[in-house]
Amino acid sequence: MIANHFLIVNLEKIMKYIQIVPVIMAMLFSSQSLAAHHEASPAVPVEFWSCKLVDGKTMDDLMGWYEKFSKHASKMSEESYTAWVMTPFLTSNLKEVDFVAAGSWANLSAMGAGFNEFFNDKKGTELFAEYQSIADCFSHTIWNSTMVHQGKSNP
Repeated sequence: MIANHFLIVNLEKIMKYIQIVPVIMAMLFSSQSLAAHHEASPAVPVEFWSCKLVDGKTMDDLMGWYEKFSKHASKMSEESYTAWVMTPFLTSNLKEVDFVAAGSWANLSAMGAGFNEFFNDKKGTELFAEYQSIADCFSHTIWNSTMVHQGKSNP
């Protein structure tokens, strides 16, 4: 009974994310086309998840999950997604977040294809459910990112 409730709650969350993707993409397309004539480089979508670890879970659990995610992502047809896990180095409130998960795609089309492929795939939805058992993310935003300066030693 509890497992069924957990599955239903997670599927509802996943469906909520899938339903919001077209709205986000429409906003990004419109803002990208307005800014296209004034950019130093093409804008790319970057997502940020602000998260706390679930009680009893550690960064080792999270990094173990990312190993599974990377293995799955390397088999997907949309290959441009790059992911980072960021932990606070200096912040005014160390209790606010345990980590920020960030990811980026080559362009908006790649983002849409990646979301579609990951969230409409059985393994992708299983991985996302596992992620939710490790991390409690209270914010998910997608930004248009435009490089305006690149340092000489930028990797």
